[in-house]
Amino acid sequence: MIGKIKHSQDDSLEIFNDFKTKNQQYYGFATEHLNSINDSLLKTEIAAVIERSSLAYNNRISWLEGLVSSLNNKSGSADDHHSALMIVISLGMMKEYQEKNMPSSKPIESVI
Repeated sequence: MIGKIKHSQDDSLEIFNDFKTKNQQYYGFATEHLNSINDSLLKTEIAAVIERSSLAYNNRISWLEGLVSSLNNKSGSADDHHSALMIVISLGMMKEYQEKNMPSSKPIESVI
């Protein structure tokens, strides 16, 4: 079940991460092209346009970023609980093994 949850998480984040990557690439390319503009006034105007667009984009996706953060926190919590469960289960199994497989003290006692 943990594997299914992790797979679902990866699937749900893949689309958003792809969208985010494409936007980051676009703004990177836009900045590269901006640097090729020689006219300082035009360059300043276009830089402001890019900045406004980037800020608007970041505002639009901020709620999605919050959801991603929440999902990652819950995923970590689920992983922590799964690890704790595995430890508790294995402790019980080890106790049973210890009780059933305790070696005899007779060989040691006979040497002493």
